[in-house]
Amino acid sequence: MKRYYKQGFTLVELMVAISIIAIITTVSLAGYYGGEKKSNLDGGMRALSTNFNYARNNFLNGTKYNGIVPLGGWGIHLDSATTTYFLFADANNNGIYDEGEAVDSLGGKEFNLGTNLIFSSATLGNQLDVVFFGINSPSASIMSGENSSSTVCVTVFEISSELLAGFKINSLGFFEVVDSCE
Repeated sequence: MKRYYKQGFTLVELMVAISIIAIITTVSLAGYYGGEKKSNLDGGMRALSTNFNYARNNFLNGTKYNGIVPLGGWGIHLDSATTTYFLFADANNNGIYDEGEAVDSLGGKEFNLGTNLIFSSATLGNQLDVVFFGINSPSASIMSGENSSSTVCVTVFEISSELLAGFKINSLGFFEVVDSCE
């Protein structure tokens, strides 16, 4: 009499294997999407740092706005709860951003912080102007309305994951990305 051996897997073995694969896939995708959001936040912070350096370099190089070097220097303006910020020329030398000082065709720029990223707070208030100025001793003016400071920290918020990052900038124009502003 011949014996026949069944080859293959039982239904229970197949269900266990599929369950293990499903769990590994779920964990991997969760990590991937979380990493993608962190990467988005990091990219936004790098771009912001680059644009602060761009404003400082515009000042140091004597870059013209509307054909003249701005009296007050070059700066970055941002508002809380927004996704955009501006490179502006302080043409009237008042240390803050005014309408018409960030026109693209004249030398200003508008930047987008990044997908799902917003400025959520600044230690000085709801808006921030950092202006690079000073011929003999370059420095940065940090203003929020009438308030000024030698250092400010701004929080950037990733909306879909609630990740936070911050950046500090001081009166010398040094920019540092930090985990939080607390």
